[in-house]
Amino acid sequence: MLVSHLPPSEVAAKIAVSLGIGLLVGIEREWSNKDLGARTFALTALLGTIAALFEPSIAGVSMIGVFLIVIFANVRSLLVDRSLEATTSAALLVIYVLGAMAGQGHLFTPVAAAILMAMLLAWKVELHRFAGGLQPAEIRSAVLLGLLGLVVYPILPDRFIDRWELVNPQQAWITVIVIAGIGLNVNQEKFTGELGAIATSLRIETGKPQSRLELLVRLLREFENDYNQFLREGAASITKKFAGISSYAQGKRVRVTNGTESFAGTTAGLGPEGLLRVKRDDGEVVTVIAGDVTEAR
Repeated sequence: MLVSHLPPSEVAAKIAVSLGIGLLVGIEREWSNKDLGARTFALTALLGTIAALFEPSIAGVSMIGVFLIVIFANVRSLLVDRSLEATTSAALLVIYVLGAMAGQGHLFTPVAAAILMAMLLAWKVELHRFAGGLQPAEIRSAVLLGLLGLVVYPILPDRFIDRWELVNPQQAWITVIVIAGIGLNVNQEKFTGELGAIATSLRIETGKPQSRLELLVRLLREFENDYNQFLREGAASITKKFAGISSYAQGKRVRVTNGTESFAGTTAGLGPEGLLRVKRDDGEVVTVIAGDVTEAR
């Protein structure tokens, strides 16, 4: 018997949602020439909705029925073309659960999940092409990024750990994640459009692929060295070191563009706080606090 007597309009809304998500995924499977198509998926979603309106024991029995459908479909596929319908079977089980969620009154989760599932099923060729084009180094980089962002970041303390209140491990780690994510133009082989004339990568400059993991380890090591130097000698030593290795810090013709103006000039070193100073063409020396600094051509 029904768990509770619901208004007809509420029941109708739940049925409409379950039929909608079932048809959405089922039509995609029908389009892909699968044995389990629009009607099977719509009815399975509806079964989940109706089961959710009854006692939990009914939901368990109906789930067994869905498993039987999956088994029969795969046996038939094995006998006909010796292949398994693993993806379609998984989709049918998911659509049953989403139908049950719709029966329990959920709306966003089943609808969003059904849309995403239909996208994944429809993009089979594109996903195969994308996965086939991945290099081992790119897969390792993705795993490293997940490790940095989803495992290490949450366990870092979100507080300053030094008496100068300069180093917050969690905030500093965001920089590491961003660098690992964008790759610092590590292994790009070419750039298109206006970037083609001004951008480069470590691979282009060295003529061979580079490891993002090794780059990250080196970056963290250098950061630690610079931080220790800052603690020993103060900010001036870091500013001097940066000015010595930067090709833009001194005597470089640049154009500075910010929110209010754009002007050309020649870089005139770094101020004591580390900000770039530029001598404008009219002779005035200004400190660049924010804006884009590009080579003047």
